[in-house]
Amino acid sequence: MTAIRTLEKCMATAATVALVTLAACGGSTSNSSATTETTVNGATGHRPVPDALRGRTAAQLEPLRPPSVTSILAGLDRDPEDPELYARGAIAYADTDYSGMTLVYGQTYRILATHGPKTVDTSNAMARVLRERVVAASDPTDVVFNLAPGEMPMLRTSDGGQMAPFVFLFEHSMGRTSGLGSTSRTEFEGAAAVFAAELTVICRNNEPVLPEEFYVTLCGIARAGHRDTYAHWVIGPAFASAWEAYAASHTQAVNAFQTYLAAHPYRPRTATRADDLFPVRGAAD
Repeated sequence: MTAIRTLEKCMATAATVALVTLAACGGSTSNSSATTETTVNGATGHRPVPDALRGRTAAQLEPLRPPSVTSILAGLDRDPEDPELYARGAIAYADTDYSGMTLVYGQTYRILATHGPKTVDTSNAMARVLRERVVAASDPTDVVFNLAPGEMPMLRTSDGGQMAPFVFLFEHSMGRTSGLGSTSRTEFEGAAAVFAAELTVICRNNEPVLPEEFYVTLCGIARAGHRDTYAHWVIGPAFASAWEAYAASHTQAVNAFQTYLAAHPYRPRTATRADDLFPVRGAAD
């Protein structure tokens, strides 16, 4: 598998990029005639490129903002801390090819509104994605994640760097997990195992593999020793009786995790987007 590198230097102050398609992160480029040339002005903060490039001007990125989430994303532009919008987004993305965002927005909602009114709905949406989009691989102990469709769209910068949309990078990270096939995702423990694996693969040496607020938050939870508790808690409401039994038998750990969340509130400055672009490099892991 290829490795994701957080290379801020890949983005020049004014770089010309071409939208290309790669078979995988680090794969060879396509000679497709659909390649789009765009001039990118440098950007600071959470997003390495400005809004003008993402979905609206690069045709191959437009599907990452399907009509069902248009109003939701507009609302998140105004208030990136609104839990209700993340809940709606999680449910809406479950019916699209970009269902990885259901897992991202569902978890974001759970962290922002730990006992919110949409807790069951968002947990059920995440559980549905696990059932429908995480399938058995040829190796009976492994699985395949179908969280974004087809090949990974890439932006190639003039200095040789590469950039890719967040949802594809999320799928790529999840695809690096192994050993999940032995337990069904339709069961509580199997579903929780996916989220435990998530915290492992998006953190490398206890640091997030992408400079992204959602990744930073989850890596903080992992560093604090709450990985397994979080994994059960975040999907638990979709398996109510099993979660209640787990919480009853892990009272100290659950209380410690909830104390951690209260002491480390998540206040995103910007909402995670399916088409947020991040610098990557295809290097052997």
